[in-house]
Amino acid sequence: MRVPRPSLSPEAPRPQATFTNQIPAERRYWVLAAVMLVQFISILTSTIVSTAAPTIVDELHGLDLYAWLFSSYMLASSVTVPVVGKLSDLFGRRPFYIAGLILFLLGSAVSGFSQNMSELIAARAVTGIGGGAMMALGATTVGDIFSPRERGRWMGLIMSVFGLGSIVGRWSADSSPTISAGAGSSTSTCPSGSWRWLRS
Repeated sequence: MRVPRPSLSPEAPRPQATFTNQIPAERRYWVLAAVMLVQFISILTSTIVSTAAPTIVDELHGLDLYAWLFSSYMLASSVTVPVVGKLSDLFGRRPFYIAGLILFLLGSAVSGFSQNMSELIAARAVTGIGGGAMMALGATTVGDIFSPRERGRWMGLIMSVFGLGSIVGRWSADSSPTISAGAGSSTSTCPSGSWRWLRS
């Protein structure tokens, strides 16, 4: 006589993490914080450099190229935003975001070692390429990892970083002795080359 075997109840499925565009849902706030930090550093650097521009131009004897100190960055970033945005749709965000961050840091470091205005303008263009990539992918990343209902709230937070970076950058430029020297303050005792530390 065959004895019936007790039926084993199937194992309950293990809960799996919810993913939003290949990012676990519990990590998306870390991603948001990283995006905000990168955007803040980007706008902060640009604001401080604009304060130090008069002394930079005076030291490198490039008054005739003064406008290109800012135009090179703006043109490079403006061209980069749509290009990187399209390529990141095809190949993913991460490689372009990392590449943009590396180019931004590399351009900033090279700017600090520039010996003439042409080198500085070229370095600023490289910085602009990196800045444009970070600008494009910052907003796109938020759109990827949050639902349409949540995007408005977090995009507003990202945009507020630009205003905060401008205020803090200007305040630090006015209150820091090193940056004041770079801006040409006659009361500061810091060396004229202090502006190079802003870029590197």
